[in-house]
Order: sequence, then C-alpha cells, then structure tokens
Amino acid sequence: MRTVFLILLAGATAGHFSCKATELVIEGNRHLSRETILDAATMTCLDPDSVCVRAMCQAVAERYWENGYLDAGITCDRLHPDSDTVLISIAEGAVSRLKSVRIVGSVAFGVSELESVFDDDIGLPFSHARLERGIGTLLGFYDRHGFPAAGVQPEMVSREEGGVEVTLRVDEGRRAKIGRVIFTGLTGTRREILLAEGGISVGEAYDGERIADARTKLMALGVFESISEPVLSFGAGDTTVAVAFDVTEAKTNRVEGVMAYAPSQEEGKVVGSLDLELGNIAGTLRRLRVLYGRSGPDRLRWSIAYREPRLAGTSIALDAGVSSDVIETSFARRKLTLGVRLRGETGLELGVGGILGVTKDRSEGEAEGDFSERGVSFDLRYEGRDVPVNPLSGGFLAVSNDVAALNFDSDEARDRTLSSLAAEAEYVTEVTRGNVVAVGARFDGAFSSSGRVPSSYIIRLGGAGSLRGYPEEWFSVEKALVLTLEARRVLRGSSRVYAFVDGATFEDGTREFGDLTGFPLGYGVGFMGGSRNGVFRLEMALGRDDGFSDAKLHLGLVQRF
Repeated sequence: MRTVFLILLAGATAGHFSCKATELVIEGNRHLSRETILDAATMTCLDPDSVCVRAMCQAVAERYWENGYLDAGITCDRLHPDSDTVLISIAEGAVSRLKSVRIVGSVAFGVSELESVFDDDIGLPFSHARLERGIGTLLGFYDRHGFPAAGVQPEMVSREEGGVEVTLRVDEGRRAKIGRVIFTGLTGTRREILLAEGGISVGEAYDGERIADARTKLMALGVFESISEPVLSFGAGDTTVAVAFDVTEAKTNRVEGVMAYAPSQEEGKVVGSLDLELGNIAGTLRRLRVLYGRSGPDRLRWSIAYREPRLAGTSIALDAGVSSDVIETSFARRKLTLGVRLRGETGLELGVGGILGVTKDRSEGEAEGDFSERGVSFDLRYEGRDVPVNPLSGGFLAVSNDVAALNFDSDEARDRTLSSLAAEAEYVTEVTRGNVVAVGARFDGAFSSSGRVPSSYIIRLGGAGSLRGYPEEWFSVEKALVLTLEARRVLRGSSRVYAFVDGATFEDGTREFGDLTGFPLGYGVGFMGGSRNGVFRLEMALGRDDGFSDAKLHLGLVQRF
C-alpha cells in the first residue's frame, strides 16, 4: 500500500527551526491508517531539517509500538539530498498481544485477586502505556487498602509464541495508620470540625479512597476556595502516614442589598431588602441569617434563621427560624419553624421540620377571621452547578412543601388543611467558550382543602428575583409558574453580561390580577461584576407592553467579609 499526501510543518518558536513544507510518501502501512501516521509525524519537527526527519521517524515507530507492533521497523529518508519529499518505509510485522500477567511478592492479598486487575487487558495489543495504566490501578488498590507506600515494578517482560508475558514484582511495604492530618493555611475554621466533617480519624487505618472522599466533603462545606490534593509523608518504618492538605479559606460572611425602582404615572417607587448571613460562626460552620425587606409602602418582612451543622456530633443539621410578614391593610403573619436536615455526599440535602404560626387577618370583606396553624415541612435541595455564583455548567433543584392545619378563631367550620408548594430549578450549559445559556423555572402554589386561600398565603410576584419587567408584587395569585431564559457572556470570575426573558402563567382562583391578560412577559439586559469580595448587579427590564420610559431598574450588591 502506498499513499502520498502533503503536510505543512510550520510555527517555529524561539531557539528552534521548523521543517519546510514537506511531501510525505508513506508505504507499507496496512493496519494503521495514514491519518494515524500523520498525527504521529506532526507531533514533533521544531528542529533543523535532518533532526526533524529523525524525530518524525521515531514518532511513527513509537505509534506502532503503542499499538502492539513491537517488531515494526520504520525508516525515513529524503528521496534526494535537496528534495523536500520524505519517504517513510514501514515494515509492520505481526501484532503482539498481552498473553498473561503474573504478580509475585504479594503477602497481604491473594495473587488471583491482584492479577484480575489486568483481566480486561489480556488479548489486547501489548503497549507500555496500557501496562502502566494497569500498574496505576494496582497501586490504587493497595492505597485504598492501607498500603500507601506500595510499589510495583516490571520484573520480566518476555515475548513468547502467541504473545507477551509480563511478571510484576510487588513491594507492599507495611499497612499504615493515619498519624497526623495537617491543614496548611487554615486560619479560621476549627481543625476538629474539619476532621469530623471529612470523616477522618487519627489512628485509623489509612484508606486513600476515604481521604479523597474527605477532600470532596470539605469542599462541599462552602468555606474553602480551594483544597489541594493530599500530600503524604511517612513516619518511621512506614507504619504511620501524615496527610497534609493545603487550603485557602473563603469569605463566608455575606451582606446583600437589593433595591428596585419602578416608574408610575404618579411617582416612582423604590423598594428593597437587606440580607445578612454569617456563614461560619467562630469557625464552627454554624450559620445565622437575618433578612429585612420592604416590597411596598405597606409591607414589611423579616426573618431570622439559625443552623447547627452537627446535631449531637452527627451529620444531621438542626434548623430553627422565626419570621414575620405584615401587610398593614391585609394581614400580619408570624411563624416559628424547627427542623432537621440530612446532607448527602453528592450535593443533596433532605429536610423535615415543624411549623407553628399565628395570622391576624385585616382584609376588608374577608369573613375568614384570625387563625393559627400547625404543620410539617419537607424540603429537598440539590446543588450540581460547577460554581454557585457564575456557573458554566450543571444544575440546581430546590423543592419545599408545607402542610398545615388552619384553625380559625371565629368559626371551627372554616377549619381546613392548606398546602404550599415551592419548586425552583436551573440548568446551565456552556454553548461555546464563555457563552452560556441558563434555563430556569419556578413554581409557587397554595392549595386549600376547602374555601378560599387566606390572604397570607397568596403568592405575590413581580420585580427583582421574580418576574422582571413588572413592579414589585404586581401579581397576587394562588398558583404561578415563572420561566426564565438567559443568554450570558462570562467575562471573568464572577462577572458577566446577559440578556433575559421571563414569562409566567397564573391561576388566581377568584382573585383578579389587574387588567393584564394572556402570558405576562418581561425582558431586559443586565450586568454582573464581581471579585472575591463581592458582586454588583444592575438590570434594566421591560414588561410585555412597556415603552422604554417604563423600564424598571434592579440594583443588587453582595459584599463578602
């Protein structure tokens, strides 16, 4: 078989020279395609011409050896001394396949168990790269079973009729225990907390897989910007091992301010909220969050939430919270919650809790009256985005359901069961480098076993973080589904520019949401600029039938400290 084609070897770097445009004539290749040979031949050639030809020839030979043609012979010569044409002559020979792998020197484990690591390689073309991968798997097996100092060396590689036989000698070393766990760079978070969260105990048998899992668990805590791969150092006799992580702690405290401006025929309205979160109190992973906000001249909301991360030393967290929501002309609702949360190892959290609440009804024309509520709450949360602030890929899901018995002071006949469901999801994908598409959906709904949904359970949508393009809490409905599509251009770190479209569909029961009909649609553009200390966000949004003078402005600032 003889193939002829042209390649261009260009792009010299400082201190090197490139070959000239060279016509390659390849003959003798039967089992490797010309594309494979071309790929090998163009991997080198940043040297003077004669050296380039020799390097090209060596690269092609190595490609054959990698594919099991151990007897392959490759020669490369210019057709004429002054010619740019190079002839690559190939004598492939027969392919050599891996016939057997024999392991000697093992004491702690059975030979058959170790040799099974190579079962999938038997019969395949022999290559040193495949053998090295198998040795790496074997070393990983020893590392997971407490022998981090184990070594494996080829003792004999012989070619017999029908294939290649390999003998590997294992030096197991001694089974090691964890002597110390070191966190270099730790400044605030307590070391004993990290040992508990990572599931690492000094004195236990070393397990490389558990150490790797511990690093993943610690990163999921959200208190580190980075954690290095573990570095091992051995004590006397290799019976103890010190495990060291180089860590960089993140700024876990956050204060966020959000302000929105919506023009109207009479006067513009400015509303906003302030959100303070202490994310790692005294280095113990305890969290406290305080939220205060006004979404209109007559509405005030505040809440306080606390999390104890390890209840009685377990992996179960305790959540406690109190909240108040008051609309002067409608209702005053105050609620106490207490629950537990189980955190998984894959970004999944499950929670269950109890609810106690009291509502004073102030709505004109409402005959329901005041009521108390007792119930339970369930929630599920999954965080699978690569980073939470400005993700390039992954998904997020949060679902919560509160079920409460409402007991009315004025008339027991009006007692009922009410369920409120909230679900939010986002999927992010990088279409091309730096260009991201994010698709989001949020559902909120209140379901009553009888009668109307009380005013305090009504869902109010519109404005920042909801249905952009409309004033804050423009819609009052019983059920709502909001869909969001964003096209983002990621600039650097936490910075991006983006365009968005929000759409919604409502079910309002007997209530009206104004003279707007059809499918409310909002759209606009935004900019988010950030650093490791904070994020600034500015959005301009329009409703479906708005002109430019009706644009709503949303301003947000997150500061980390």
